[in-house]
Amino acid sequence: MPDYRSHQNLRLQNFTAFSDATLEFVPGVNVFVGENGTGKTHILKALYAVQLTKARDGRSISDTLGDLFQTRNLAELIRLGTAEDVWARVQGSYDGQEWVWDVLRDHDKWIGTETQLRKVERPVFIPAIDMMGHTKGFLAAYNEVQLDFDSACLDIVTLMTLERKNGGRPPEIANGLAKLLGGELEYEENTGRFYLATPAGRLPMPLVAEGLRKIATLARLIQNG
Repeated sequence: MPDYRSHQNLRLQNFTAFSDATLEFVPGVNVFVGENGTGKTHILKALYAVQLTKARDGRSISDTLGDLFQTRNLAELIRLGTAEDVWARVQGSYDGQEWVWDVLRDHDKWIGTETQLRKVERPVFIPAIDMMGHTKGFLAAYNEVQLDFDSACLDIVTLMTLERKNGGRPPEIANGLAKLLGGELEYEENTGRFYLATPAGRLPMPLVAEGLRKIATLARLIQNG
């Protein structure tokens, strides 16, 4: 998830499900509660897009949003039912920096503008769809063919399969997660698949309960720092 200690606020105007919404964040954990289709994931993707864009060089917010929402026509992000000349705006404040992204629909074209931020920390977005059990061949396939997965799925698989030299967290956290898993998490680079090694045997991750795969995802991200 994006670092909400650094995101101070967010405003969404004519963006996807939102006509005009303003959110003020508190330090620490922020929780979004709402019915299906109200835009909770879209809020997270908007925050993730701006932070991820500024954590990497050579990308724009428009490019990142397009990858996250799986569209090359960003006018599709303008709220349905608005007039042809209506624009969408996403703006906020990150670590004291104001940022804004606009898109204007112009017939079959879209015109986007955005402000620049200085370099920021790389965020982590854990998508609702489980990817721990679907890593085998995923990175190679994503880079070769058109898959119907948004870039958040690519990002999480990339982070889980990294082998960082200077990562890690206090051992007690990893030990606590290992107890919940009931075994050791293993990754085979040659197959691109995760396994859960238990006293009873070794299970490929697709055979592990989905709830445990969520915990395994957190465990792997912590291992990678």
